[in-house]
Amino acid sequence: MSRLAEYLYELAALYGGQAFVHFKEVRKGSAVLHALVEREAVASVESRLRLVNTIAAPDDLRRTYHNINGMLKPDHAVGNVNLPAGALVLAFPGRDTPVQKIYRVKEAGVLDGIVIRIGGKYQTIPVWLKDADGTVHKCEANSDMAWELIQHYLSLPVRVTGNGDWLRGENAYGRWRNSRSRAGSYSTKHRSRIS
Repeated sequence: MSRLAEYLYELAALYGGQAFVHFKEVRKGSAVLHALVEREAVASVESRLRLVNTIAAPDDLRRTYHNINGMLKPDHAVGNVNLPAGALVLAFPGRDTPVQKIYRVKEAGVLDGIVIRIGGKYQTIPVWLKDADGTVHKCEANSDMAWELIQHYLSLPVRVTGNGDWLRGENAYGRWRNSRSRAGSYSTKHRSRIS
């Protein structure tokens, strides 16, 4: 039942307009969920679902789609969203999703965020930055820079520049994400420091 609740939670986010979307029943079959969309919201829910695999899809919609597909994969299942007449609106390949190769590059980059964690006892000190989207980026700084960054703990955003490992793979939604960076410099609104 808890797994079913996880699917329902993600489906509610996928459909949007939760005030107009209701769980109706589980039909016979593997787990055929039947949702009811109130008449006044049908057009907006359908157009939202048709955005999923387009460049115009908002990040939350794309993320929810990948969450559902990612749940189906280990459950060895596939899924579809169909109109009442049976027309396919959206497919989830789930278990049939091709395995995507993970790419890793080492490259200079820039990370912006608020220092949310800092500490360690070695020559390189772990520093975690949380960006505006809530993504946490893990960096390393030398002890001098870490000492200066600690003054910005949970306060002003900083911009860290340096070399890092960047990954793109199965759970990155086609985007590059930072795995770990070595901070070479940082700046705030008022000053910058190069190490």
